[in-house]
Amino acid sequence: VWTERHNHVRWENGDKGVIMLMDMSSGKRQEIEGDGFYSSVSLAPNADKLVVLQMSYDGHQTVEVLSLRGELLDRIDVPLQSEVSSPRLLDNGDIIYVETTSGGNSIVRYDTQTKRCCDIVKRDYMNIRNLCYGGGKVYFTSDITGIDNIYCCELSTGEVERVTSSRFGADMVSIKGDTLLYSDYTAMGYRPSKAFVGTRAMDNLESVS
Repeated sequence: VWTERHNHVRWENGDKGVIMLMDMSSGKRQEIEGDGFYSSVSLAPNADKLVVLQMSYDGHQTVEVLSLRGELLDRIDVPLQSEVSSPRLLDNGDIIYVETTSGGNSIVRYDTQTKRCCDIVKRDYMNIRNLCYGGGKVYFTSDITGIDNIYCCELSTGEVERVTSSRFGADMVSIKGDTLLYSDYTAMGYRPSKAFVGTRAMDNLESVS
C-alpha cells in the first residue's frame, strides 16, 4: 500500500493524493480516492484495514481508518494547533501517531474504545518520525544524540531504548519476524542493514537526554 500524487491538469491546489493497494499474489491494483489529499498510509498488522492522513482543501487534517474498499471506519479530527504524521494501527485497533505542538513532539496513542489520547513518549523538542509497530513495541527514528538512530518504545511500560548506533545516521525502520530492517547512512550513501529484535545500544532515553 502506498500513496500517489495525481496532478490536476490546471490547478495545483486541485492535486489529489490517492491510496494505491496492490495484491502481491495477483498483481491487481486498486485506487482509493478521498475528499482531500491522502498521505502517509499503512496497513493494520493483519492487513484487514488501513490508516491514513487526509488533508482537506481548507487545511484541516484528519487521521482516518478505512476498510480495504475505502469505507470510513473511524476518524480523528486533529486540533488546528497540532500537526500529525506517521499514523500506525496496533493489534487491538488503537492508533499511534507522531504529534507536533508548540510544546514539542510526542508519540500519541488513541484509544478507539474511549476516544481518548495519551502521550506514550515524553513530549520534547527532539525529532520523532517514521513509526513502525511490531511485537508490542513502537520503533522510530530520532536525532536526540545529534545523529539519527532507531529507538524502540515498549508500549506496556513506556520505556524507550536506543536500538542502533549508526555513525552517520539510521532511518526508515521496518520489522519482519524477529528482524529489524533499516537504512544506514554511510559515506557511500544509504545501505540496507538489519538488527535483531531485542538489540540494545543504550539503556534508556533519559541517559542521552
